[in-house]
Amino acid sequence: MGIENVLVFSHEQDVDGLFSAAILKIAFPKSQIVLTNYGLEKMLQVKEKVTSFVNSNDPGILIMADIGINDASYSHLFNAMATSKDRGWKNIWVDHHIWEARQIKEMSSVCELVLYRADRGYETKKCTAELCMEHFIPDNKLAKKLAAIAHRTDFPDSDRFPIPPLTGLISYYNGFPKLYERLYSVILENVIRGILWTVEMQDDIIISSKLIEESQARSIEEMKVVEFGTDDKTNPLKAAIAKTEGFVNRSVLLGRIMDDYNVGLAIAYTTDGKVSIRRNMHLSAQVHNLSCNEIAKEFREGGGHEGAAGGFLKVRLEETDQVDEKANKEIVEAISNYFRKAKQNRLEKGLQK
Repeated sequence: MGIENVLVFSHEQDVDGLFSAAILKIAFPKSQIVLTNYGLEKMLQVKEKVTSFVNSNDPGILIMADIGINDASYSHLFNAMATSKDRGWKNIWVDHHIWEARQIKEMSSVCELVLYRADRGYETKKCTAELCMEHFIPDNKLAKKLAAIAHRTDFPDSDRFPIPPLTGLISYYNGFPKLYERLYSVILENVIRGILWTVEMQDDIIISSKLIEESQARSIEEMKVVEFGTDDKTNPLKAAIAKTEGFVNRSVLLGRIMDDYNVGLAIAYTTDGKVSIRRNMHLSAQVHNLSCNEIAKEFREGGGHEGAAGGFLKVRLEETDQVDEKANKEIVEAISNYFRKAKQNRLEKGLQK
């Protein structure tokens, strides 16, 4: 599509975000790609970039991909979209995270929304790369293959959690400032040409694999397993809490913990306050009813999916000497609050019947 002035923001942390960006670059070869992550600071940078770009360029297309919203960042991003629309730009937001009805209604006034919604008749879950492919270039063979790979990575369906090398490599590049540019130069530029693995990537994964394995082993050795009472008094929920380093992919770590330990919930946090939450769908029905998205809301800027979500610790770990104690306490309180609110909601619904 030979359209000038296309600005794309996509998630930098996983295969779905990188492949969404690649598919959009294939659809709009002249587009400018900006990779970003969650957190208010990052979203304020997005707002600033959007405002500057739409004010200094002729109207074009602004696309947000694989970027969920939460209460902390919503108003800033809404204002950015409103500014873009006022300047004559076409705004499109492609995402598969959970959106509240109010957010959908309001954002629809300034932005075309391409969202995965379980209540809209989808037979299977969709990752953002699939939505990008279907909406922009449904007949492109490379885009279809990239979307299929992204789906397999975002929604693992094997009994053993897959550990694709690209997933670990993305986190490794994200974890070190001097390597960050390789998300663009090594991964994105090659994926656009249909090259999924290179000699340079192989060298990097060899260098990083020992470092990542040692870090994961430390996290598992030091993790805590906490039991929480549920409606099933004889079957408490076990949750694993692990500290990890920024260059380790948290989804892979949590998948490994859930595979090897009998826990229904696994949570990882980093020393800079990021929190990742996963539920173990291979366990009992009580786990299937857990909402990681709602648990994440107990943290700062939390949100995501029913089965996987994230946020930020409220306690500033860099300001305390008791990192593990403070983090574990907040996480335990967050899970307890979630169960308390869920029970209260069930009681209120029962009274209304």
